[in-house]
Amino acid sequence: MRRFSWVKDNSKGLLIVVLSSIIVPLTVGALKDTTNMPCPNQLVEYGGSYTHIGLFEQLTEQQQRPATRCYPAGHASGGFSLLALLFLVTASRSKIIILVAVTILGWSTAIYKMAIGDHFFGRGVVTMVLAWLIILMIVAGVEKIKTILINNNISR
Repeated sequence: MRRFSWVKDNSKGLLIVVLSSIIVPLTVGALKDTTNMPCPNQLVEYGGSYTHIGLFEQLTEQQQRPATRCYPAGHASGGFSLLALLFLVTASRSKIIILVAVTILGWSTAIYKMAIGDHFFGRGVVTMVLAWLIILMIVAGVEKIKTILINNNISR
């Protein structure tokens, strides 16, 4: 019974963690489809066959190529989505431990992908910031829904 009371007491934080673990990687995956940016190891400068284009630049007729999916950093998004665990605990010591552990997890994945030529450093930074912003939007949404549910229960 004690376990069930912990789940009940922490249902909001658990919901934030679950939603973040799903929404952050899905959003990053959708962005990877949209941005169509090649990996560093696919660029001419690093031995590949694609010319570099900026994020908001259009490909010319001569630059047309198969779709590439290297921006933002997809693997790191899974690790950075766990930043939502910060909303599951209240003790500042626990928050620091979670922040350090999740940051190490996300960056170890990002650094590995940089080492094999799949990402630049900035792509990991963008993914981390994007994950945090998405998590904050999820928190705001959960808070809004909680407020609506509480107000509806009181008015009945």
